[in-house]
Amino acid sequence: MATHDLDRALREAFRFDAADLAANRAGRLSPRQDTLLRAGRRGMQLSLAVFAVVMVGSVGLVAFFNQRSGMSENKSSIAVAAAVALVVIVVGYIQSRRHLAAAGSRKLSAAQGPAEILSDASDDCRVRFGQTSLRLPGVEALEAFVPGSEYRVYYVAGPVALVLSGETLAHAMSRRDPAADTDAEEHATASAQIGIVRRGYVIVALIGLLALGLPVAGVLARDLPPRLQLLVWMGLLGVASGFVWFALAWLRPGPRGRP
Repeated sequence: MATHDLDRALREAFRFDAADLAANRAGRLSPRQDTLLRAGRRGMQLSLAVFAVVMVGSVGLVAFFNQRSGMSENKSSIAVAAAVALVVIVVGYIQSRRHLAAAGSRKLSAAQGPAEILSDASDDCRVRFGQTSLRLPGVEALEAFVPGSEYRVYYVAGPVALVLSGETLAHAMSRRDPAADTDAEEHATASAQIGIVRRGYVIVALIGLLALGLPVAGVLARDLPPRLQLLVWMGLLGVASGFVWFALAWLRPGPRGRP
């Protein structure tokens, strides 16, 4: 594969542009990358908050269902639900701390050397450059590297490395102008990431709303006449299915996903 194609594969996989690569070569983040990292961290914090609200709301649902079924005097199930919710929230927070720390980091690292694929399992994608091993988010990212070819990769360290940019090193190509083989479409794709992350805030909030609202609506529908119950349940199914379609379409990179 030609060097030009290797570099293009990197840009497509990790969605960076010439300005990003130039800034990383100078040992700093580009303004776009800094904004993206901040947006990603806020997204993680929002996800944790929604997760906690859903877990606490689930306890409220248990109390609500008990009351609806005439079991309001049975407090043991509510206590168990509250304890489980608290444990799950704490465990979720502990597991997410390293990811939050990585998203909040502004320390740029670089790995250089021939690419060596260490693992291509779907849940454990790892590649090594020289003495540095990186865990990547998925097989698609792993496929951007050709084993044996020399790369320099700029990243933020974490449980899963956040690769910010990269380049091949064959024929002293590290001294070339990265803008020489970056087109407008790739620049637009890189810039669209920030908008996609921010739209993710809305999706996360809606997931929390649906997770609590759909069960309540389903229970309340039981008080309606049978024909109306069927219509309501069909409507709730349509809302759930439509939300999945909406979320995938809205977050998909491309003309619809651009801000």
